[in-house]
Amino acid sequence: MRTIYTLSLLLVFSLFAAAQDLNILLVDDSNDFSNNTSVIANGLTNNQYDFDLFDAASANSSPNSFFLSNYDLVIWHTSTQQEDMQFWDIETIEPFQTTDNDDLVSYLEQGGNLWLIGNDFLFDRYSDAPDTFQLGDFVYDQLGILQYDAQAYADDDNFGLPIAQVADGQPISGLGDINWVFPTLWWADAITPHPDAVTIYKMGFDNYLFSGATTGVWYDNGTSKSLTFLFDLARANNQGLVDNTISSVLGFFEGVISDSQNLPERISDFQVYPNPIASRAKFSWTLDAATEMQINLVSMNGQLIQTLVPSAAFSPGVHELEWQAGKELPNGIYQLQLLVDGKMGSRSILLSR
Repeated sequence: MRTIYTLSLLLVFSLFAAAQDLNILLVDDSNDFSNNTSVIANGLTNNQYDFDLFDAASANSSPNSFFLSNYDLVIWHTSTQQEDMQFWDIETIEPFQTTDNDDLVSYLEQGGNLWLIGNDFLFDRYSDAPDTFQLGDFVYDQLGILQYDAQAYADDDNFGLPIAQVADGQPISGLGDINWVFPTLWWADAITPHPDAVTIYKMGFDNYLFSGATTGVWYDNGTSKSLTFLFDLARANNQGLVDNTISSVLGFFEGVISDSQNLPERISDFQVYPNPIASRAKFSWTLDAATEMQINLVSMNGQLIQTLVPSAAFSPGVHELEWQAGKELPNGIYQLQLLVDGKMGSRSILLSR
């Protein structure tokens, strides 16, 4: 391992030998004494992922948008830090005010990918629950959170979250339930997801006060993709459980990121919104030149289900298609097969009703 210290920025990079192609930045925004981010770092190393480490807590700053733009995926770990996170911008002119992190917003608006992990990041900005969000709010637009509902321990008679359970029908294969190094986890958050977001983890057990509440959510807004764990994965019961979770999540991100880059020549952009799709979606694409194009819907094993756009000549510019999923089509992951002048690309979609 090589570590470089830049005193003016207090920026730390850790470089590891790797067998994976994903370009990853791990942001340590925890400022804790237990070095919880090292558990996430060990999980990446154990799964042979190369990554850079930005110590935001020591630097007292966020990585800027130019720096973030070098990465396919940003893993932002807040652990159990309750205030003054670099995940938000902190205005230094009185009265002090916490606002959106413009650099992170810019990164995501340019198509970035985020895995946010930790307790308390909502508390740092919004204090006590509940708090409802709307269009124009970062947590609504980018994280897919409609409402901050409750906090384990603070709102459950000082009990804490017993377990995070994998939600039915969620799209990340290989995930398992997560219990903790403690009997329960304090300060994990319960939220109501955006209507187009997908619950990945829910609170359990059945007799827990907030049983069934969302505590992990996946959201694809058509430009950026985010996975939010509203609990600290570093406090999972053992390193093996952390390693398995990281393997499953990054395997999923690899698929969606490579998929978004897998466009034939002459298509400069292809968007699906919403994704996951409840029943109706809009596809839009931009062609750089006159093009012969066809769009098929195929299953994950390559079986043709439906031709959405028959082969035809398209002019340069932006094109749109609205699609209604048939009631007979079961939930699951499908591919949009893009045939452009004899060359093929694809885009994954998730049908979740």
